[in-house]
Amino acid sequence: MEFIDQQALDTPYFSYISFNAPHGPYRAPEEYIQPYQDQGLNRTMASFYAMITRRWSG
Repeated sequence: MEFIDQQALDTPYFSYISFNAPHGPYRAPEEYIQPYQDQGLNRTMASFYAMITRRWSG
């Protein structure tokens, strides 16, 4: 954060921030998994999408 703050004041710069994709083991709270299972996804895929949802929901 200090580096970014300093760069923002001095000169333009490029920053590439790569967010990690969900990976096994797929673990998320049940309240995130259940809506995907309710839509017909199997447990593995529901957990995968639940990890994404949990990450971006604050």
